[in-house]
Amino acid sequence: MIVYDVNLPQIENDRERSSSWRQNAAQWKQKMRRVTFTETLGATDASLYRTFRAQIDARPFVPADPAQRNRRRGETFSMQQSALATRMVHIHKMTGRWPRLVAAISGGKDSTHAGNVILRTLDALSLPRDHAVFITMRGFGTTDETYRLACEYIRASGAQFREIPISDIALKLFELIGHDPAVENATFENAQAWIRTQITLAVASQVGGFMVGTGDLDEGDQGWTTMFGDHASHYNVNAGVAATLMQEMVLWTGEVVFKDDAAMREPLLAIAAMQKSPELTRKLQITENLIGPYALHGFYMYWIVRFGIEPATVARMALQAFDGEFDLPTIKTWLKLHISRFFGNQFKRNAVPDGPKIGMVSESPRGDLRMPSDASPAPWLRSVERIPDSLDAPA
Repeated sequence: MIVYDVNLPQIENDRERSSSWRQNAAQWKQKMRRVTFTETLGATDASLYRTFRAQIDARPFVPADPAQRNRRRGETFSMQQSALATRMVHIHKMTGRWPRLVAAISGGKDSTHAGNVILRTLDALSLPRDHAVFITMRGFGTTDETYRLACEYIRASGAQFREIPISDIALKLFELIGHDPAVENATFENAQAWIRTQITLAVASQVGGFMVGTGDLDEGDQGWTTMFGDHASHYNVNAGVAATLMQEMVLWTGEVVFKDDAAMREPLLAIAAMQKSPELTRKLQITENLIGPYALHGFYMYWIVRFGIEPATVARMALQAFDGEFDLPTIKTWLKLHISRFFGNQFKRNAVPDGPKIGMVSESPRGDLRMPSDASPAPWLRSVERIPDSLDAPA
């Protein structure tokens, strides 16, 4: 006897998405043989069903096998570079000139990786690296370390370097709208994001280029962006790259792509080791302390968005996949927040710029995720409420 887990909802979801299955159903309409069992199927010992027999990857965007992980990183970088080059070639054909590539570089992983993609795209098109313009815009929450790394990276990159501090601009804006700058609320944070985007767009217009966005897949999934701030750009090369993979990408580019360039390699490896932070307030912000572990969000996003698995099942899968790294109450807490933020921020995803699809999960409103902004999360949250605090507790 062979016993194995079969994920029927996952199979059903895939077949609903694929036109090949619909064509197959249309071509093979004959009635299939139906086998009926009169006895009760399955084991009477419920403990047998408390463990999945199939292996579940805790980090589906980052393969555990080193060879597969290297291949994933190389393919991801190649797809991003190819996508940006395609957009560049299209603009060149339409206008007769090569547009400059303009990006805001903060010293964090996302913007640094976008910068890497820009540099290698210019190399592939035989364009000089100073065809790119990298801007660092220090604000109220920018730390000395990220500022230093951003400057080191830009200087080593060969791109044009512009430094435009935003604190005075923000203070003037607060004065105009009557906001107390001592109150570090959403207005305080969002204003900085809007100013940075406005500056980047203005520079792009000035130099005859377009703004390359830097936000990753998880930020779009959780709405961890400011609408028309870091949410906006002319083209976002990182839109399909999950946060768990992003750290690997920055590390990989430092170790592989720029391994012979010490001036590039050193800041890249340092940036890869840093924790993610929006750095919008004077008090230190750590993103995972605010919205939860990216490892869990990536797991939830993979199984819920891509395969349509209900939250209660995903929680049980996560408990086994992470194998003690997170307990069930922790998984449940962040899953509830994940679903609430996912539904509550669809209005942002419905207005995102173009960007390449990377891998199996895409949340583009023009592609895999066509969802109204006012969809209710209630059925998904009810599934979360059914999750017990332990496997021994009654469901």
